Amino acid sequence: SMSGNSRMYDNASMYGNASMSGNSRMYDNARMSGNASMSGNARMYDNSRMSGNARMSGNARMSGSAIMYDNASMSGNSRMYDNASMYGNARMYDSASMSDSAQARSPVVFLSGFPHDVTITDHHIKVGCEQHPPSVWAERGAAIIRADGHSTEDARKWAKIINLLAEARGCTDPEREKENAG
Repeated sequence: SMSGNSRMYDNASMYGNASMSGNSRMYDNARMSGNASMSGNARMYDNSRMSGNARMSGNARMSGSAIMYDNASMSGNSRMYDNASMYGNARMYDSASMSDSAQARSPVVFLSGFPHDVTITDHHIKVGCEQHPPSVWAERGAAIIRADGHSTEDARKWAKIINLLAEARGCTDPEREKENAG
């Protein structure tokens, strides 16, 4: 169902009990199904998909082939694009962003106050526009941050904090999860 000033354009579509309210918008080939809902100024573009009980609110954006299902939710100015996916009870808020093939099945860690925003998901750490698995950040994080023009001392401190938070969150390389499951 659609209410408020919500709109669908192009080939966007809704199925089941999916709902849109507020000023939410769907464009291109975006799809919603199940009990998924959008509110506020949320936007879906390209081939993005929402299903299950997934929720978008605030100024959240999905694009590319991003998918969100189960009880996952996005709010604030969060962004998900490329082939990123959220499921389970994952939550993304503030200005957190996920791209490439990043996945989250539990809440995403988002940090601001560093020179760049930091997002930590199940298998990736993103600092500014640099997104890599945790093993890359453990090995080269300080060098990556240093290459952005920060002092060696600051780069080491920030990399250490980011790597400790990723470890505490349970962020692992995608290959390690496959090894542990087999």
